[in-house]
Amino acid sequence: MSQDFNNNPNQQQQIIVVRHESQALPRIITIFVPGIGQLVQGRIVAGLVWLLLWGLSIALTIVTIGLGLLVYIPMYILCIIDAATYKPGKVSCGLIMAGLLVLFCLILFLLFGFASAGM
Repeated sequence: MSQDFNNNPNQQQQIIVVRHESQALPRIITIFVPGIGQLVQGRIVAGLVWLLLWGLSIALTIVTIGLGLLVYIPMYILCIIDAATYKPGKVSCGLIMAGLLVLFCLILFLLFGFASAGM
């Protein structure tokens, strides 16, 4: 006996909605201001960490007359990659890298801050 599922009045129909969020907006925003793309994605901590790192790397670049670019350039690239490859529910390796860059930035800032104060 064959059963026709399309004409069965007792069958419940289920609608599955797949939500796909575009990553284009966070990528574009992050190109202009690192960290804002993460905030747009709803990742407040990640966005604030990237913004902090961005500010520290700019300050380090000014204080060390360009040496901060060693922090700024990798930070900028990692921030864009982090915003572009984020998938909800997965741990972001970009945030771990941001933490390491913040630590490196602070160490350089302290070393050059004390060195320039002693001159």
